[in-house]
Amino acid sequence: MSRVIKSAFAVAKSPYLVVNNETNCSVVCEEKDVPEKREDDSEFLRQLELLKIEAQKGAAELIAQARRDAEQIAEQIIQSARNKAEAEKDKVFQEAYNQGYDEGLKQGKLEMQKIIDEANEILELAYKKKEEILKTLEPEIVEIIISAAKKIVLLESTNPQQIMYTIRNAFKKINQQEHVTIKVNPDDLETVRKARQDLIDWDVVPYIDIEIDHLIEQGGCIIETEYGSVDARISSQLDEMNRIIKGAAKDE
Repeated sequence: MSRVIKSAFAVAKSPYLVVNNETNCSVVCEEKDVPEKREDDSEFLRQLELLKIEAQKGAAELIAQARRDAEQIAEQIIQSARNKAEAEKDKVFQEAYNQGYDEGLKQGKLEMQKIIDEANEILELAYKKKEEILKTLEPEIVEIIISAAKKIVLLESTNPQQIMYTIRNAFKKINQQEHVTIKVNPDDLETVRKARQDLIDWDVVPYIDIEIDHLIEQGGCIIETEYGSVDARISSQLDEMNRIIKGAAKDE
């Protein structure tokens, strides 16, 4: 489960979806590190860190409580088995005494082995019960992690510099192109227009058109090329993040 928590924050800046026009199919491309340094506001970073701490704390508390409950149930089952074994042992030795030493000893050994086998079965049942309790809580823990990671992505999307970070990373998913169209949320239009020449100077695309799309969330974009498009919308990133976290939970 700790691996799931770590993976949640690793995919908070999620991969993008690349759609090929010719084959009409989609593949997930892995996001690479961005060389440019973002100008993050200190308050924004503080809120981001608080969200991460809150998610980790919530998941850790759930796991700890589940373990305590499971261990308590397991201990009760084990103690019951011990009490039963102790009572049976006294009964066996009393019967051995009453029946005579040799015959009673032989019978006593058989009865004791039976008690040991039963105790082992009860002990195994206790451990299985403990695991079952943890597994029943796992979906709830995963949902807490996903919810926290979504908050992080949505918080980042309101940062004015997020759209440029998104576009630069989306550009890494396309080969050299003569012309592209960048579709953005109206709130990001002015930021992208001011940085248009910087994007051209980045030596990936010589001609860039910028269009408004009200269906695209702030901080995300869609880049259309002659051969396909890169879906870097926030909603697409959240869907992919959800898939990755749940996949990591199933693999544990």
